[in-house]
Amino acid sequence: MLVVRVAVLDKERCRPKNCSFICRRFCPPVRNKIEAIRI
Repeated sequence: MLVVRVAVLDKERCRPKNCSFICRRFCPPVRNKIEAIRI
């Protein structure tokens, strides 16, 4: 069974300069070298 996860990022709250990119660290495609999140 394939589980699809969708992350919804609020652009108003996304602060890449003050963040450790937790959305990237926990995203399964990104961990497998597939571009899924672009900031």
